[in-house]
Amino acid sequence: MKRTFLISLSTLAVGLIAHANTITCLPSPVSQAGGTGTGATITCAAIDAGAGFTIGNLQMLLASDYSNGPVGTTSGTNVHIVYTPSANFGTHTEDVSGGFSSQASATDGVNNVGPAPWLAQTILVGSQTLASFTVGDVFSVTSGGPVSSATANVFLMYTPQAISTGAPEPATLGLMGGALLGLGFLARRKK
Repeated sequence: MKRTFLISLSTLAVGLIAHANTITCLPSPVSQAGGTGTGATITCAAIDAGAGFTIGNLQMLLASDYSNGPVGTTSGTNVHIVYTPSANFGTHTEDVSGGFSSQASATDGVNNVGPAPWLAQTILVGSQTLASFTVGDVFSVTSGGPVSSATANVFLMYTPQAISTGAPEPATLGLMGGALLGLGFLARRKK
């Protein structure tokens, strides 16, 4: 009977776990050739959470990189990248440093985050849809270099949240009933 209770409890837990959706804004990565003041535009597609769902917390993740500096440029290069979304999110900056390649380190201005995507901001949307928007990015070499190109990536991550109707769904009632039955069998067996 203990097994029945554990199976009922694990079934309930699995039913409550939500999955996150990730959207890659395009082009990805956007590559920018040149030096100071070179920019590009990245487009994030519209999001539709689906009928009966809202977009919960929406996270914007950023990743910057640079490469193709001249041979012999081994240290002291720093590239400053400014991301400016057209809606919803604030402006974010990232400083990427290294030598020939920026794989050495990257910072969001506060934390050393590495070249992998870092969480720039989370906003609460609370609606079923979010219109598409653009993210402008401009990079400049603040020290060292020269740098022949830089890349920028923008990712969105969100979890659809079910709209609460106030009454439990039949599946939820069935899971709770199964758990109560399991508890009842356990209590009866102990007597």
